[in-house]
Amino acid sequence: MNDFSPAMYRQMGAGTLMGFGVIFILMAFAYFQDLASVAATPSLVWQFVCGVPVDDGLTGPLMITFGTITTTIGVGAWCWPNKR
Repeated sequence: MNDFSPAMYRQMGAGTLMGFGVIFILMAFAYFQDLASVAATPSLVWQFVCGVPVDDGLTGPLMITFGTITTTIGVGAWCWPNKR
């Protein structure tokens, strides 16, 4: 018999998304390997969003963008009010 409510499934999914997002962001910062690239992260992400080619490749900006998106979705799902 299943004793979990739909809210419990939503919280489990939200926690998983937040965990993936944080891991993506941490791995992106480990990928950069220097503080100058970490300081330039906002401009790299903005260039990626605007479609400007990045000299160093898309791995860092993609990881940070996906990490931010999944963390935001996870927090939104976690804070979504129950209908009951």
